[in-house]
Amino acid sequence: MYSALHRGSSYELPAPSNYRQFTRLQSNALSVGKWNDQRNYWLNYLKDANLALSAPFDFPTKSSDARGETLRFRLGQELTLKTKALAASLNVSLYAFLLAGYKVLLLRVTAQEDLLVGSVVSGRNSVDWTDTVGYFVNQVVFRARWNARKSFKDFVTETQMDLAKALGNQDYPFSMLSEDFHLHYGSRGEPLTRIMFNLQSTMKMPTQGLSSFALNHAGSRFDLGELALEAIEIENRGVQFDLSLIMAEGSDGLGGGIQYNADLLSREFVERLAGQFRLLLARVSRDPDCLMMDIPIFSEADRLRILKDWNRTETDYDHTIAVSELVRRRALEAPQSLAIRAQDGDAAEGREDAS
Repeated sequence: MYSALHRGSSYELPAPSNYRQFTRLQSNALSVGKWNDQRNYWLNYLKDANLALSAPFDFPTKSSDARGETLRFRLGQELTLKTKALAASLNVSLYAFLLAGYKVLLLRVTAQEDLLVGSVVSGRNSVDWTDTVGYFVNQVVFRARWNARKSFKDFVTETQMDLAKALGNQDYPFSMLSEDFHLHYGSRGEPLTRIMFNLQSTMKMPTQGLSSFALNHAGSRFDLGELALEAIEIENRGVQFDLSLIMAEGSDGLGGGIQYNADLLSREFVERLAGQFRLLLARVSRDPDCLMMDIPIFSEADRLRILKDWNRTETDYDHTIAVSELVRRRALEAPQSLAIRAQDGDAAEGREDAS
């Protein structure tokens, strides 16, 4: 509208909102069981799903008023082009490719066999609602299951199939699915999704940078005719989920924002996670047939830190003194300290020295 008015052209406003009609249709569909097949699909898909999340949280307690922070990062043009080219060659969407990479990373980091990743859908599955103002967004959920011998190529193909099925069953309200799940499987009420993924896209202005602009990457630009807008990073302190990855493509390639619960995860962990995501995409872009267990998530610097720096246990001691003498001296210094723990009882340092 701004561009049209700036050029002096006429602009036809959308028809008055018929959001009430949408809500009535949705209510009627639920009352007559129109989406029962979708409900059954989700309950079957989520059968035996693991709702727990064993991510290496840095802080064990969970505050009732979660403190959110965001880490922004970029993949760069080269890795973006390789990622998009491989997704196209595998006949999968960029969304499915990035989601698959995210799921593999989470499985590796958490060491879980099964976990859930949520995502949002627009909910405007009919052209009738394209220009309607209202809240249509719904949520779907994807399972990530570990298979060490499965190739990334097969995993991303499987993810594309799950995505197609999810979109075919996206009408059933997620809030009702969550209630149905807990009632059907007798779970304790844990949220179905604590981790989220989304790839931002715009239908009408795909080349003007709106998606990247929405991530608040510093320097991202969005043009409205002759008016150029530039993003300023503003920290969002609210957080709905423990960990969310939001991706978007701008003029300088793919970029991402990791929103996280800072009461559970440290900045250092999230920075490492972003680096591991880049490393994973770089590896699978070179070799999509690599097995899930062989996909690296540690840089060379991380490997050296783990294998060498953390294993430097050398210490200086007097080599002229026998080990038995060192034990005896320790017993004299702290005779009540625990020396041995066994099934039939404990023994203190002093007792060991006496024996």
